[in-house]
Amino acid sequence: MFLNASNLTKTSDVSRYRGISAQNDNIKLQQNYGQTIDVGIRYAF
Repeated sequence: MFLNASNLTKTSDVSRYRGISAQNDNIKLQQNYGQTIDVGIRYAF
């Protein structure tokens, strides 16, 4: 059996870059990933 869980706290991945955008703020890239949980059984012959 196996269990694989990722991003349990729903944290955002944010990258900030030096510079000013058209909205007059710092340039940043933000990506949001949801929670994932995989559960299964592996077997071999």
